[in-house]
Amino acid sequence: MQILMTRSAEQRVGERLAKIAPNAQVVTIVGEDQYKSGGQPVAEADLAPEVVWLSLDSWTSGALPKLYGRIMKSPAARWTQIMAAGIDNPMFRNILEKGVRITKSSAQAIPIAEYVVGHGISLQLPIAAQAEAQGKHEWTRTPYTELGHTRWVLAGYGSIGKAIAERIKPFGVHLTVVRRSPAPDALADAVVGLDRFREASATTTPATCATRRSSRR
Repeated sequence: MQILMTRSAEQRVGERLAKIAPNAQVVTIVGEDQYKSGGQPVAEADLAPEVVWLSLDSWTSGALPKLYGRIMKSPAARWTQIMAAGIDNPMFRNILEKGVRITKSSAQAIPIAEYVVGHGISLQLPIAAQAEAQGKHEWTRTPYTELGHTRWVLAGYGSIGKAIAERIKPFGVHLTVVRRSPAPDALADAVVGLDRFREASATTTPATCATRRSSRR
């Protein structure tokens, strides 16, 4: 089995990979149409990867187009691990249409969830107003609704949505999840289908400009 990835990716997982798949040939892209395995050059004609890892560094380093091209050219390609949480990119759709299995990444779920929860709380708690008053040495009332009395709506409930729910529910919020399948979930107070998104978003707190606009459409 031939596995293709970037050099930096191989440096991170090489030892673990050797234990899991000791007979696999790991090929790394090291330059413009230059490939190596075990420190030795690999001819382009000998490239027929079954597995290709489209890691985040393949995107930041500019190697992604080359790796994608290898997936599409290789008659042996059957699996690729991508760096993204979603598969909306046309490139990923092309890979699927070729018949290659794709597995997504949930590595971004925690930092994105923390940002979403932090931003949501900042919309509800008057932290900026309190800081401004403090800077002016003013004793100003800054009333707000406690989080336990707010209503939140999550549109989508994949790895990111679940990570958000895990972090916001301990505050006692009322959580409605909008997703394709309205099956109950232990973290959600209500789960509704996509056809009820406008109805659900109209009751959310904090009501941001985006949710107010979407509820009127």
